[in-house]
Amino acid sequence: MTDIKELQSQAELFNDLVNREIKVWMVRRGEDLLTLAAKTGISKSKLSRSVYRSEGSLPVRDLKTICAALNVDMTVIISAADNAMREQTGAPLTDAQLAAQILARAEAATKAGYRLAAHPADDIITEDNHSA
Repeated sequence: MTDIKELQSQAELFNDLVNREIKVWMVRRGEDLLTLAAKTGISKSKLSRSVYRSEGSLPVRDLKTICAALNVDMTVIISAADNAMREQTGAPLTDAQLAAQILARAEAATKAGYRLAAHPADDIITEDNHSA
């Protein structure tokens, strides 16, 4: 059974990973604290405390507002943080989680102007059709 201190530690790690993803998207969108504060109506000091110094967690309302300002779906940030947490804690992904991760990255790449050479939904060749 997981004790309360371990759960709190996991929650803090997840919070840090969400903040890291927000910073990644700020860089991708060319935003700094001042412009993000202006776009969201969230004070620069509050953004700095929560996103950069992880002093407390962001309310979902603020996270949704930040995501809207960065033009990224909130589920992309949450999913990326969840996947990073799984990598750090060694928890394996299910097939459905792996597929969702691939599709989320594909969607984000497409929105950023990139195209994939193959799509996860394409037919997968499992046998070599060429004879030697």
